Amino acid sequence: MTDIHALRIRFEPSGHSGGRETLLCGTVAVGAVFPPTPPPTTRRTAKPQAPGRCRWRVWVTANGIPREGSARCFAAAREAALEQFRAFLDAARLVPEQEGA
Repeated sequence: MTDIHALRIRFEPSGHSGGRETLLCGTVAVGAVFPPTPPPTTRRTAKPQAPGRCRWRVWVTANGIPREGSARCFAAAREAALEQFRAFLDAARLVPEQEGA
């Protein structure tokens, strides 16, 4: 028999080093928040971010195109990722489990 999970949305530490947190809906990873980037040195990235900013990325979105961005702190990055995923839930007419339920 298959387990059925409510749309419980939460962040959990990931197995990756560096403090990344994974945004989960039930048991499915739908996004992630990354700790502040180190100051620029010789590191190369496709999209350079300002040092000290946290990055976020959500790959389950309303239009199917992953969204990403940066925020001044981890809490703001979490909120931005949640906002994008909630837009997907609204478009799909899905309702997350009530907190405390």
